[in-house]
Amino acid sequence: MYDSIQFSKATSSRRTSQVTRRKKLHSLIGGLQPAAPLLAGRIAIPLLLLSVGLILVQPSAGQSGTWTETGNLAEARRFHTATLLPNGKVLAACGDDGFSALTSAELYDPTSGTWTVTGSLATGRIFYTATLLPYGKVLVAGGQDIIDIPFASAELYLGPATAPTLLNISTRMRVLTGDQVLFGGFMITGSDPDRVLIRAIGPSLSDFGAPEVLANPTLELHSSDGSLIGTNDDWKSLQQADIEATGLQPTNDLESAILATLDPGPYTAIVRGVNSGTGVGLIETYDLDQVVDSSLANISTRGLVDQVNAYVGKGGHHFINYRGETVPW
Repeated sequence: MYDSIQFSKATSSRRTSQVTRRKKLHSLIGGLQPAAPLLAGRIAIPLLLLSVGLILVQPSAGQSGTWTETGNLAEARRFHTATLLPNGKVLAACGDDGFSALTSAELYDPTSGTWTVTGSLATGRIFYTATLLPYGKVLVAGGQDIIDIPFASAELYLGPATAPTLLNISTRMRVLTGDQVLFGGFMITGSDPDRVLIRAIGPSLSDFGAPEVLANPTLELHSSDGSLIGTNDDWKSLQQADIEATGLQPTNDLESAILATLDPGPYTAIVRGVNSGTGVGLIETYDLDQVVDSSLANISTRGLVDQVNAYVGKGGHHFINYRGETVPW
């Protein structure tokens, strides 16, 4: 006699499966072995596949096939979903408490074994779908309320607000013409492609007291063999929505940006002035994907070094000037 997972004939396309309690957990999926008994019987719970196996409600099943207690949810719920996010956390959303549909959601951290409340949905719902999208977003769609009225609405979970980390290249120099434009070299190390945002900043530098700024910068991105990957003049002309979604869009429409997913290897970004314009410019590279097995490394910069305008930074907002002194920006 085992705890079997029985899928009843659906009376509605949005109905959930029924879970029947017996003595041990037994999977109907071919080839899986019975696991140890759960510490508490339960019904109407979501199943979630982790890298170590199937879990029920909380991701605490060890590789030994045993169950251990972990932190309780902040709010009791059933008929909810549990979605594994790219950062390893689990998003539990909606469901009901036996009286009404819940709008609340919470995140499980497997490293600490605790749940924390995150943003609530606009509509409480049960028997809905939750789909993991790229970059950790989750689409919640359909479902119904507790009195069986179906929903056509959908909502998008964007995840906790976290600022991408500025890594490995942030260089401010005077941009001239010919070979005296601003070059910023960087390397992506690791085994996975990495998503980066590269910005060429000019006019907005005057807000920070930079003299004689580059009025209209353009940006080029080249691969290690010198081939052109992409160009941009005025960041809103291409990829505007995607760049704005990062929260790192330039503050001036004349500044330039390129959003790209790059394979491991070396790359070079070049900042020039439109119509051979000159002035102080800044080149920045942001690493937008902290989950994948890759990172930015190996800063290299080439440009005109003078007494007031040569600054190189690596992470944060502190720069090393041409004399080797660290200064804030």
